Amino acid sequence: MLSYKGWIDGISALLCFIFAILLGLGIVYKARKLKVKLLSYMGLNISIAGLFWIVPSLDFLVVLVTGRNLVNIYSWMGIVNFIWAPLVTLMSMYIWAELMIPRWKKLVFWLFMILSIIFWLIILLNPSESFLISYPSISGNDLIYIFLNESYLPTMILYLIFSIAGILLCGVGYLMKSFKSNGVIKRKFQLLSIGYFIFLGFPLMGTLLLFLIFESPITIVRIGMISSFLFFYYGLREEPIKKVKEQPKKDIIIKESLFRLAQKPKLLTEEEITFHKEQKICLVCKSKLGGSNLAFICLGCDALYCEKCVQALSNVENACWVCNKPFDETKSSKPFKDAVEKSDIEVSKKKKKK
Repeated sequence: MLSYKGWIDGISALLCFIFAILLGLGIVYKARKLKVKLLSYMGLNISIAGLFWIVPSLDFLVVLVTGRNLVNIYSWMGIVNFIWAPLVTLMSMYIWAELMIPRWKKLVFWLFMILSIIFWLIILLNPSESFLISYPSISGNDLIYIFLNESYLPTMILYLIFSIAGILLCGVGYLMKSFKSNGVIKRKFQLLSIGYFIFLGFPLMGTLLLFLIFESPITIVRIGMISSFLFFYYGLREEPIKKVKEQPKKDIIIKESLFRLAQKPKLLTEEEITFHKEQKICLVCKSKLGGSNLAFICLGCDALYCEKCVQALSNVENACWVCNKPFDETKSSKPFKDAVEKSDIEVSKKKKKK
């Protein structure tokens, strides 16, 4: 009969597995509707992270049905349990590179891809030394627990590389970026940083501290890791969950004589907008985008803006210069209008004369 501790660990693993899969797929679905590429990557990454709990979930269900634990032939349980770790790191590093160093994202991707392939080959070719598996004294009385073998250096070194890269690049990196940002972008980087600190820090805490306090530290670690997924979602989402109950009042017309970030042109041609997109320069200040100069893409028309211009415009008119879509949907939009209440920015579809 399954012990009290086995029930707690089994139920927590099953709930974490189901919650992560459903949350990740839900984020992917919403990201596809909003056409937010990074959010869809994060949703897929969350679903893959949920597979960390597939082995304890299966063991729990098998014990409930048959009264006996799973049979661990050729250490398949260790392989299935840890094969997702490099993939989660790989996608996290790609998202980090896309946000922080977009010019070098391919290099970052292939670097961690090579490390992931090495990790997979090691655990597939030598699983007996890669994992430590704790079996219950009586089959069905408790669940099987799987850990990386700390004395086997090849897997531990790679696992530490993945963990340290996640903490330094994603956790500390996003936090440092938030110090240099303002407004909405500052808050998003802070949420991403907190999410990675929780996701990577709770397993370490579970190993070092929680076993001294709690009878079942694994359950506490799982709850902490699941909560990090919500920070990832809020950090990359593009629209607020809570809808504005009251519609904003009539847009206030701001005259051109007032201080402006830059002089908005009376006419934006389709060729000019295409040029900005192809050359990857800010539509407002004309600065080159990429690297530390983070790019913002309008969800309505794909116009490009730099981080500073988005922050400034969000506090003034909060509207895209091309399609008037709000940058921050939690605020009211105040696009500039002319005397006849029409936008003074029109996208001309006329072709340039030869």
